[in-house]
Amino acid sequence: MTGKIWVVTANTTHARILSTSSPRGDLVEQHELFHPASKNKSIDLLSDRPGRDSNSDQRGSHTVGHEKDVKAHEALLFAKEVSEKLEACHRRNEFNRLYLIASPQMLGHLRKQLSETVRAHVTQESDFNLVKETPAAIRAHLPKHL
Repeated sequence: MTGKIWVVTANTTHARILSTSSPRGDLVEQHELFHPASKNKSIDLLSDRPGRDSNSDQRGSHTVGHEKDVKAHEALLFAKEVSEKLEACHRRNEFNRLYLIASPQMLGHLRKQLSETVRAHVTQESDFNLVKETPAAIRAHLPKHL
């Protein structure tokens, strides 16, 4: 185990878990999770193809369905996956403080999915999408003393 302070940064397709062993220390990446299904076009995520609607001039068509609902469902599934990872790591005492930095949609999903046990260790939440940032840039968004 590298440290007891963990920082999770996530959006609906990608999550990173970083850690530090010192309240003023640099972050080191520990885990990375991907959810490629959330990147797929909504039509690819549907098990049943939605109906198609042709334009009257026959120049094109578009799908009719619940594409936003499917994307939201995939995001929720990914939040559950991240939450389960955090739960498993918590059972192994890999962290005792947790900082969540996630896109607004993902942060909402994580709040719903985290167990009470893990939630008790959340020190701070921020609704920013920093998943592609460097560890140093992510650290800059956190308090000086973790």
